[in-house]
Amino acid sequence: MKKEQYFIFEKSYDIELLNELGSEERFYFPIGKKTEGNDGLILKISPFSGKPWIGIFAFGDITNNGLCGVYSMPDKEKFCVVSNGMGYIVTSSDATIFETLDSIPITDVRCIKEKGIILFADNTEIIAHDSGGLRWQSKRLSYDGFKIISLNSDVLIGEFWDIRNESNSFFEINIINGSLLSGGIGDFG
Repeated sequence: MKKEQYFIFEKSYDIELLNELGSEERFYFPIGKKTEGNDGLILKISPFSGKPWIGIFAFGDITNNGLCGVYSMPDKEKFCVVSNGMGYIVTSSDATIFETLDSIPITDVRCIKEKGIILFADNTEIIAHDSGGLRWQSKRLSYDGFKIISLNSDVLIGEFWDIRNESNSFFEINIINGSLLSGGIGDFG
C-alpha cells in the first residue's frame, strides 16, 4: 500500500508515519478512545504548540487497496488522514476534536491552495472542505465510479462509464460552490 503526504496548505504541526507505536499518548480513530481500536495507519503528530501524540487511524474495510495519505487542510490546525479509503479530519493540538468524512471510500483527494479548498471524491460524489469545514457536497455524478481528468482553479472535469448509452461520459463541476455545470447522470433513482 502506497502512503503519501501532501502538505499544500500552511500547517501548525509536523506528522511522521510510524511502523510501530511510540510512547506518546495514543488515540484510536474513528472512536477517539485511548486504549482500544482497530489496526490502521500509525502517525506521530507534533503540534508546534503542544505535546506530541500518536494516532492510529483505522483502515477502511470497503477495499483493500484504497487510497492512503496524509493531507494538510485549509485550517492550519487540522489535517486529514485517508486510511484505505476511510477519511478523518483531526485538530492537531486536540485529538478529541475530529470528524470522519462521509465520503466512503475516498478514491481521490485534490488540494486547490489558491482557493483554500480540498476535494474528496468517492465512487459517486465529491465533497469540498475549506477552513470553515464542509463547503459543499455534489449531487450524484455517476452510477459507480469516475476519475478526475482535469482540474483548474474554477472547474473540475470528470469521466465515467455511462451504462445508459454504454460509453464514456463527462461532467463539469464548479469547485467554488459544487454546482454541476454539465454532464453527470442527473437525478438518480
